[in-house]
Amino acid sequence: MVRFFICINIGLSITYAIIWFSVLWGNLYWKADFTAFYTGLIIVRDGFGSCLFDFDLQATFQQNILDDKIFRDGLLPFVWPPHTIPPLIPLAWLSLKNAYTAFSILQIISLLGIVYLVKIILQNFIPEIKILCAVLLTALPATCYSLIIGNYSIFILLSILGFYYSIKKKNDFSAGAWLALGSVKPQLVLMPVLMLIAGKKWKSVSGFVVSILPFIALSIYMFGWKIWIYYLIIIKEFGKYLDYMGVYPEAMYNLKGILYSISGNQHVNAITTLTLIGLLLSVVLTTFLWHKKFDTQSSDFELRFALTVLLGLFFSPHLNGHDYVLVFAALMALIVYTGNSNASLSLVKLFSIFPVLFLATEIVFKINVGIKFPTLVMIVMMVWISWKLVRDHRTHA
Repeated sequence: MVRFFICINIGLSITYAIIWFSVLWGNLYWKADFTAFYTGLIIVRDGFGSCLFDFDLQATFQQNILDDKIFRDGLLPFVWPPHTIPPLIPLAWLSLKNAYTAFSILQIISLLGIVYLVKIILQNFIPEIKILCAVLLTALPATCYSLIIGNYSIFILLSILGFYYSIKKKNDFSAGAWLALGSVKPQLVLMPVLMLIAGKKWKSVSGFVVSILPFIALSIYMFGWKIWIYYLIIIKEFGKYLDYMGVYPEAMYNLKGILYSISGNQHVNAITTLTLIGLLLSVVLTTFLWHKKFDTQSSDFELRFALTVLLGLFFSPHLNGHDYVLVFAALMALIVYTGNSNASLSLVKLFSIFPVLFLATEIVFKINVGIKFPTLVMIVMMVWISWKLVRDHRTHA
């Protein structure tokens, strides 16, 4: 049975690789999210960094990049934090195709880094579990999606797993530094950072701040301090978009996606309010999970870590399909929690079916009954973890 799951997921991984090469050779890469980021790089390269979040300027530059091609709404905007630009500015001197390829290579290197982290995190586990986890990672549709569209989700998964490994090894400063890597999408590392603050892990917090501060300072030097004000303004406005400029709430695997799938576009203000309430609730729950207890050797540490990751995803105001790859971090914590046992092997086998079920429900049959299958999986995980935490608490009370 283990070989069956391995073969199925290797087959999917090979298929994804073929799709990626087809996108590159078929000159379809321009449709990727990376084009939006590349637009920002070109704007900065040409000396207009202070106007980075001017959508009219972005549209002009993007049209020059794409020639006769155009996105549905006229622009796929650059909306990442300003400090993401300096580390990758050399890509601006490459063509779009070469820059996309170079970025993909960075993603693949990060993916190999994640596989290595899986190996060392599960160093005391049987080989079957390690292999199943590594193959599952590459077979996840979200992994393929992130590679093809050139997004940051794989980097963020590397960030969170690196953070988990470091905090377990009591390398507190480096744990914070790992989280800084994930700040390219602040909403996806918000709960892990809050976890450190609530747990009073100030050395880790300082590692985060020290690692991210030079890039923020460099962005201020390059674009001016007002660029961060413009960023906050544009993010606020971007959150109001609906089926426009790459924002499709119904396709999100989170609370916001559920609300839009159920009510459609009839209650936008109510959905926005409920999404904000959900985010605040996740902040309260995360603070509650960590404010009294931050013992990495405690029996429930992995449960609380997994729940923290899942809360951050489910209640995030913006969660695209490729971001779902971060659920893998929660799964890794659950495997460590179950230990090197038949239970952990069964858990990995169960999740090894996920890629096939995901493709069947989301791509082949397009089943949508208000709650999408990937979202349902996340909810079930959160409910099970919460039940385990309550039961364990009562047992030790």
